[in-house]
Amino acid sequence: MDYKTILVHIDRGARRSDRLEIALRLAETFTAHLVGVYALSALRIPAYALPASAATLLETAERQWTESLQQAEAAFDAACKRYMGIAAEWRSSDEDALQAVRLSARYSDLVVVGQHDPYAGRDSGTHENFVGELALTASCPVLFVPYAGHFTNPGKRILIPWNASPQAARAVTAALP
Repeated sequence: MDYKTILVHIDRGARRSDRLEIALRLAETFTAHLVGVYALSALRIPAYALPASAATLLETAERQWTESLQQAEAAFDAACKRYMGIAAEWRSSDEDALQAVRLSARYSDLVVVGQHDPYAGRDSGTHENFVGELALTASCPVLFVPYAGHFTNPGKRILIPWNASPQAARAVTAALP
């Protein structure tokens, strides 16, 4: 079994280029189709701010989302051009990141996401529990790229938590490639 479609989540995080690079190398290794999905978590406006400033907050958030989307798409296109033999596809969603990535994961063999960085100076645009919820609800394996370190050959050294359950067996089978 090989990975035929690899999904990479793109957000505003500082490490999104590292995540994209890993996904591109995996797509090259498996001759897989790469799908980049740009999606951010829904804006949470506190109830006390709704009457006074909701319209201004929403307008500012929409403008920032559009600017960030354009930057992310340009970075995705530039990175994909370095890997000439890879078929790549760009998607964006204004739905909540968890819903958008979970939906696209249904049609993928592997999802590549970044771990939440609690020390990041810049907001990635996703909630800190995004990757945990995705791992528990995605219909395919999820590869977490840690927020610290550099990874040139992911998947060469692995750790398998095992408890002899059907879920553990399914996880190992899905991760065999």
